Amino acid sequence: MKMNNPVIIISKLDARSISLAAQIAESGSTPDMVLMSEAVYMLKQRGDYFREIITAIKQGARFYAISEDITKRGIAELVEHVTLIGYGDLVDLLMESPRATINL
Repeated sequence: MKMNNPVIIISKLDARSISLAAQIAESGSTPDMVLMSEAVYMLKQRGDYFREIITAIKQGARFYAISEDITKRGIAELVEHVTLIGYGDLVDLLMESPRATINL
């Protein structure tokens, strides 16, 4: 079953959530992955989750990170193709069109 471009909000360190993004993208949808809180650590350029994120991006997933959470945790080098947004932008993303929201 094709999901209509869901927004997936991830707040915990969990590699399965990145795999989910790749699977959804592979099925033909374009998931918007929003990483916040502790999950922003997954975006470290030399981190443990680097390969999974690159695979998901190549499959078509779009990644966003809450800029306040990146700054708060002192993360300097992010995986490429990640857009930094604020909490207001997150609300806009969630409200821009009717679609599924998954909170992990």
